[in-house]
Amino acid sequence: GDEGVRYIDSAIRSGKCVLTKLALSANQIGVVGAIHIAQAIQSGKCLLTHLGLGNNRIGDDGARHIATAIKSDKCALTHLDLYMNQIGDEGARHMATAIESGKCKL
Repeated sequence: GDEGVRYIDSAIRSGKCVLTKLALSANQIGVVGAIHIAQAIQSGKCLLTHLGLGNNRIGDDGARHIATAIKSDKCALTHLDLYMNQIGDEGARHMATAIESGKCKL
């Protein structure tokens, strides 16, 4: 859940991270967790290329935070799974704008 993602965010931003793939599907991650994930992506401390977040509760607000991270110069993602996250039109709009920025090679 959100609390667990906070610990993962902290570990990633510690500068000791060597992860390139992270699968967090079906972990009841909501907006707060999405904020932590976005912070981890933007930190540039870990070059995550694959991030699986399917079947969570990220929603439009969480998608907005992740979209902001995708627009970051430090984003290394090439694969992002967001299926079954209650993301509606607003969240999709934020994600589309982020992808169009070309910062991440999604």
